[in-house]
Amino acid sequence: MEIIYDYPSWFLILCIAGGIAAGALLYLRDRLNRHFGNFLRFLLFFMRAVVVSVLAFFLLKPLIKTTEREVEKPIIVIAQDNSESIIVDGDTSAFFNDYMTSLAQMRQSLEENYDVRTLTFGEKVTDGWDKVDLSDQTTNFSDLMDDVYNRFSNRNLGAVIVASDGIYNTGLNPQYAARKLEAPIYTIALGDTTPQKDVLIAHVSNNRLAYLGNRFPMEIRVDAHGMEGRTSTLKISHDGETVHSEVVSFNNSEYSKIFPVLLDAKKSGLQKYVISIGAIDGEITTSNNVRSVFIDVLDSRQKVLLLAASPHPDLGALNLAINKNDLYEAETVLIKDFDGKVDEYNLVILHQLPSLSDASTGVMKSLADKEIPTLYILGGATNFNGFNDLNLGISVKGFSGTLNEINTSFAEGFTLFSIDDELKQLVKKYPPLHIPFGNISYSPGMTTMLQQRAGILDTGDPLLAINQQNNRKIGILLGEGIWRWRLFTYLEKQSHDPFDRMISKVVQFLASQDDKSRFRIDTETDWMENEAVQFESEVYNLSYELVQDVEVAMSVKDEEGKEYNFQFSPFGDRFKLDAGSFPTGNYTFTATTEVGGEKLTERGEFSVSEIQLEQVKTRANHRMLFNFAEASGGKMVTPSEMNTLPTTIFESGKVQSISHETRILSDFINTRWILYLLLGFLAIEWLLRKRNGTY
Repeated sequence: MEIIYDYPSWFLILCIAGGIAAGALLYLRDRLNRHFGNFLRFLLFFMRAVVVSVLAFFLLKPLIKTTEREVEKPIIVIAQDNSESIIVDGDTSAFFNDYMTSLAQMRQSLEENYDVRTLTFGEKVTDGWDKVDLSDQTTNFSDLMDDVYNRFSNRNLGAVIVASDGIYNTGLNPQYAARKLEAPIYTIALGDTTPQKDVLIAHVSNNRLAYLGNRFPMEIRVDAHGMEGRTSTLKISHDGETVHSEVVSFNNSEYSKIFPVLLDAKKSGLQKYVISIGAIDGEITTSNNVRSVFIDVLDSRQKVLLLAASPHPDLGALNLAINKNDLYEAETVLIKDFDGKVDEYNLVILHQLPSLSDASTGVMKSLADKEIPTLYILGGATNFNGFNDLNLGISVKGFSGTLNEINTSFAEGFTLFSIDDELKQLVKKYPPLHIPFGNISYSPGMTTMLQQRAGILDTGDPLLAINQQNNRKIGILLGEGIWRWRLFTYLEKQSHDPFDRMISKVVQFLASQDDKSRFRIDTETDWMENEAVQFESEVYNLSYELVQDVEVAMSVKDEEGKEYNFQFSPFGDRFKLDAGSFPTGNYTFTATTEVGGEKLTERGEFSVSEIQLEQVKTRANHRMLFNFAEASGGKMVTPSEMNTLPTTIFESGKVQSISHETRILSDFINTRWILYLLLGFLAIEWLLRKRNGTY
């Protein structure tokens, strides 16, 4: 303990001198107190001098500095892998009876010298070992390393012990994930490294969407270990019927081959396809011989018509960009060859129409009458008098045949759909478009997506704008030459994707029909078997105002007709349902609510896909565990050796306790015993003075 103050030390002499002076004036020079005996006078003098000196010392605002020391034990984290691959053959008795008992004993040995924390990891990281049941269907080492770092990065983390078979199937490579941990990692090598006989469906590649009546591709990778000279049969079944079958001959002990297959989409909706490889005697497990995939078969793509006055490179660029999206099918037709049936299309793109040399008046009228979304692309061949007569929100007057070169950028505040930052920066670099030179005016109701850019200045004038007339969406691009944008995108990014993505977003917005339903259910169509299936709902009244004072119920049925009933919970101005996880398969749902006495119903379907990542690799990867430990300065041990880890960690000298020193400053005036001392001196002084006839 140390007493400190901000004033010079000689101020302390003044405080003592003041106390002595006060005591002397009262007891050595005051004639009223001269009848006291010498001893009593000096005793009273001493107490008064001490009281005054201390009170004067308090005026210096003294502080007491104390130092506290705390010893922090090193933290040892023991993480247990809870994934299915730990026990491939399903015999868990030895694991839970022998191994877990030994692990608990090792923990008790470590607790004598260290602060031991236990974790379980696999699909996610949890505290303790209470939920170790070897049921997790994925293994993620990087989540474990991140969790340890977030919890103990500013603590005395001594070491991390990871008990695993070394098989990981999600997240980063463990050796990279552990680099930020400044602590040695010790690994306990579980599982069996002996090559086991096994045949499995290792991977299936397929498109999520297919179209009714079309053929869709699927690639199946079959692996086999220790099956040289044996044969099996690869089958694909749909609705209980085999739609593909072929014999597979395993010509070496480590076999791997990809089988490309084309299948016919004969039925719309979510379709389940089961891929299987016939089991062979001696396999360590047959759970990885079967895999299911779900294909969403749509009745048809949305059709987009590119209608033009004459051939132009813009048409090719647009056609390629639109057809890259599986949801849309673009068709290019010249106006002179068009039969006028616009109602077959979800969106019509008019390139330089109406033109000076065609008779497209009937097409324009049909588009307006049938409220078909339309994107107008203007250029030098556009008949601007005819275009202005359409009253679409933009007019061009005084055009004399001259075109200007104008650059572009995205308009601030555009919110009709999202645009990523990469595309926003790229658009500023795009080559200029050729726009008509004339008096361009536009309605305030137009929403500008792309604005004109002169040099480095944004003018705010629209280049691509969107308008809505009644139930019809209209887009207007004031210039031609976007084919250069697609070429420039490839030059900059070695890919057409950013340009194609922008065109796809415009097409998707214009072609989409506004949802006027008063009861809506939002959910994904495909979930994994370890995910919780979630739904969100919106309910509107007749004025299309969100309402919350209703109840929303849902019934979910599986393929066998088993029914699950749920109730939505309010969530802000919406409703939310967490239905939990479901077994793999196809499901249909029916949601109901009642608004103002009217019953509203919404139906849909979703699928739950299996994971099976833990069955793909059945051979423990102890090499990874060895490298994982060595790279951090740790060591790999087997389960029979793990009782040596407490001694190994102690003798390494890397795990040490840390002494923390804390300095505390407090006001000296708050010291209670000083207060009691002063009060005691004053009380004794008063009693002695009164006893001897003085007040």
